[in-house]
Amino acid sequence: MLTQVLEEARREERGLKGLTFQNETLEGADGEKLDFEQVRFVNCRLLNCDFTKAAFYDAVLEGCDLSGSQFEDSYWKNCTLKGCKAEGGRFAGSVFRGCRWEDCRLIWANFSESRWENSALTDCFLKESFLSRLQLKKTRLEKCDLSGADLYGTMLAGMNLAGCQVQGLRVSESCAELRGVRMDLFQAAEMAKLLGIQIV
Repeated sequence: MLTQVLEEARREERGLKGLTFQNETLEGADGEKLDFEQVRFVNCRLLNCDFTKAAFYDAVLEGCDLSGSQFEDSYWKNCTLKGCKAEGGRFAGSVFRGCRWEDCRLIWANFSESRWENSALTDCFLKESFLSRLQLKKTRLEKCDLSGADLYGTMLAGMNLAGCQVQGLRVSESCAELRGVRMDLFQAAEMAKLLGIQIV
């Protein structure tokens, strides 16, 4: 059903609205520049699909596998992604407004140069992900694994990373990205290593 609906939407140059898809598999499909409004994906597999410059409004993705799919320069507003897998997902240049990501596996995902406003990521696995040059406004990271993440050029001033895993963060030589960030004592000790400080 999903494959047919997507093909029709592209052929008729219209978006998808108010639909629910469950236990569907879509592989290698072209969803570029399509609008998805109040669309719900439950336990779907969207593999190696192209959603470049697509827009998602009030959409819900729950328990979905987005492996290998492209979402560069996409737009997301008031969306929820819960229990999804997007390892190696490509979201560079995207905009997220009022979005909630919960319990998502985003290892190696690329969010470089994306913008986040009034959003939150909770219990997400962002190990070795690319979070460089992000624009963050009223956005929270709660209990996320940021081990080895690339945060080059992403200013974290005012953000509270207490409760997140921060081992091996990659930042600029000056560590300017970390100025004004809030961390617990153990995290601060980890960050001291980046500055060459030895705690005795």
